[in-house]
Amino acid sequence: MSHGRVYRIVYKNAKPYEPVKLSGSDTASLRKALQHENMFWRMTAQRLIVENKHSGMAPALRKIAANRSVDAVGLNSPAVHALWTLHGLGLDDAATFQTYVAALKHPAPGVRKAAVEVLPENAKGQAALLSSGILQDKDLQVRLAAIRQMVEFPVSESLGAAVYRMSAVAQNGKTPSSPKRCWLPPCAMKKVSWRQQKRRPRPPAHLRSN
Repeated sequence: MSHGRVYRIVYKNAKPYEPVKLSGSDTASLRKALQHENMFWRMTAQRLIVENKHSGMAPALRKIAANRSVDAVGLNSPAVHALWTLHGLGLDDAATFQTYVAALKHPAPGVRKAAVEVLPENAKGQAALLSSGILQDKDLQVRLAAIRQMVEFPVSESLGAAVYRMSAVAQNGKTPSSPKRCWLPPCAMKKVSWRQQKRRPRPPAHLRSN
């Protein structure tokens, strides 16, 4: 073939493309990329921050996570990445813990879900989850994340009582997409019991996101 046409379809109201250059040592560019609209750059920035152990970025990360704005579809993806980046850095200071706790009340379900998953797997994290009201979250995906996280906590009567109460809520037995799919209690209670005995390996923190 010696002749042909190449078509490029472009959204006419798209913003002009700005090339992104990232360096593992440039914290300013990493902070900006973590808030980029393109998930590839957010994930790359998240990875570089964790791999280079940029703990000094914690205040900036907490600020991003504390942003309570949402986009047109109810997302705040930079906040999700900020939470996972803090978790990936292994920070266990009081300020970071309070950031996790505050994110449990975030307007975006994705941020609430991430906050559940980054809570420390100890009595303090358990208390934060149980007192947050997240087990009654209006988003079933968030509730499911809470149940999964519950198996990582130390066994306690309060935890068992919470699971039992959830099993009595009719809505928790419903699956929006597939009636045959195991969704929330009571079948989740079986998983809680099973996983306490044999926990599944989790992916590295810096590779987790929404």
